[in-house]
Amino acid sequence: MKKKAKIINVIILIIVTVILAGAIVIKIVIPKLIETGKIEYQNKNYKEVVEVIDNQLKDIDMDKVIEKSDLILEKNILELQNSVSNGEITYKDITALYLYRIKKFDQTKEGYNSIISINPKAIEQANKCDENENTEKNLLYGIPVTLKDNINTNFLPTTGGSVALKEFVPKTNAEIVDNLLNDGAIILGKNNMSQFANFMSIKMPSGYTDLKGQNLNPYGKLNITTYGSSSGSATSVTANFSAVSIGTETTGSIIAPASIQGVVGFKPSISKIESNGIIPLAPSLDVAGPITRNVLDAAITYNSISTDKINLEALEKNYAEGMKIIMLKEDKNTILGKEIIKQLEKMNCNITFKESNLDKLNNFDILVKEFKESLNSYLIEFDAPYKSLDEIVEFNSRDLPNRAKYGQDLLEMSNAGNKLEKSEIENRIKSAKITLDKFIGDADAFIFADNEGAILSCMAGAPEVTIPLCINEDGMPHGLTIVTKTNMDEKAIKIAFSLEQNINKRIAPVIK
Repeated sequence: MKKKAKIINVIILIIVTVILAGAIVIKIVIPKLIETGKIEYQNKNYKEVVEVIDNQLKDIDMDKVIEKSDLILEKNILELQNSVSNGEITYKDITALYLYRIKKFDQTKEGYNSIISINPKAIEQANKCDENENTEKNLLYGIPVTLKDNINTNFLPTTGGSVALKEFVPKTNAEIVDNLLNDGAIILGKNNMSQFANFMSIKMPSGYTDLKGQNLNPYGKLNITTYGSSSGSATSVTANFSAVSIGTETTGSIIAPASIQGVVGFKPSISKIESNGIIPLAPSLDVAGPITRNVLDAAITYNSISTDKINLEALEKNYAEGMKIIMLKEDKNTILGKEIIKQLEKMNCNITFKESNLDKLNNFDILVKEFKESLNSYLIEFDAPYKSLDEIVEFNSRDLPNRAKYGQDLLEMSNAGNKLEKSEIENRIKSAKITLDKFIGDADAFIFADNEGAILSCMAGAPEVTIPLCINEDGMPHGLTIVTKTNMDEKAIKIAFSLEQNINKRIAPVIK
């Protein structure tokens, strides 16, 4: 009887997949079009995070630290380093102020809930940075960084937002974490996210985890979504809870939350970032990247975590002057499209409008196929308490209200599996690269609003950088996103820096 029921369930899942595939692709790939879950205050276990902060701030004169806020908040990495060198602030001041703000604005019953855990040795590590008299330091030295909670740390849990992984502390760091630590960065804590990189349930709102609750957007707590699975990473940066954050993207999960939270998101070419030690969604598409308040900081952070290096001295205000730009034909007469055109014309850019046929691209069955296999491998490799997706689904099913509040239909679909072959995945990615190359042609970049064209660039493994474009009449931020051909990451950053310097549209939210 159980076997018959299981077969029926599989058949139902297949039917649901066929019916809902389009809607799910919209949810994951173009999240600006749909948010099915209700956004509400849900900040679980915030008192535990506050306790870790209080233990570190108890001997610090916070009044004196707060007096230095103007030297820390909204400042880029070079400005912070210069202020430290000049003796105006210390690394301890920077770290303490961020911790204080997390306690006051993020970890309260109605706080933004962007942080899922705090490094209990953050202040201790900041003190050591201050005591180091070595004048030759990396740019990230002493700079507080937060990490999306699907990135391995051997000193804090790595949960993906799942209750099943609540106590899971991997034995080794992700390679990108070791890179940050080797450069002297302080890992301040881990960011809340969309559970299992937004591959939990079609009903789940962006920024929700059953472990920590709902992450909220500083520009509108209950009326503006956070978008994308790197939601907490964007919030922690836009609200000045950290200097830099690292997110991950499969399709839009860095640039979407960055766009709607008024910050810079940089999704590098997939070949440029080592993914070992990151809870996977679809390894053929997954890549980690920086979320920062400005393009310079994104480039600095990229240089730490990447196999590549961007020449920071090549970042020039007028670099994008007169460039050839491709835009979507359908954007020509939209409000955001017109705003982008206006900004590009200020730079004397030559704009060509093309049909994209983005609606023909579909990566949903790639996610279904790769998630189960790659997650199982990850859980075994890093000796997690549960060793398979099947075990996690079964664990959740024993207490759905607390372990899968919005259901786990996407987990179940992946667990049921599909027959997509590896060769077909490779062919789709190859085809996407060819399509993107032809689409850009002899132009310098493909530009669009928010994450409208993300599915093409992500399937092609190409770099994307989003910068603040405007805030609409409803108070919702929007971004301008630059895409170049695969492995042209420095060019993407140089264009983004140039446009950022000329547009200069970041308006920090009022934090309360």
